[in-house]
Amino acid sequence: MDAYENDCGDSAKHEAVNRLYELAREGDTASGEYVQLDSQVYAGLLRAYGVKPETTAAPGREIQYA
Repeated sequence: MDAYENDCGDSAKHEAVNRLYELAREGDTASGEYVQLDSQVYAGLLRAYGVKPETTAAPGREIQYA
């Protein structure tokens, strides 16, 4: 289990995805909050599927671990 798993419970992960969705619906995808949440969720998905994030990043995307 990594630091993200230890520091972030299931309800916090769910809240992060919900907030990311809200920001996207509002069109606020240029905000720092959106960028941070997007990076966290993307990194979590990569970990869930066993992909090494340092070798598989989408173009223009920086992966930031929380």
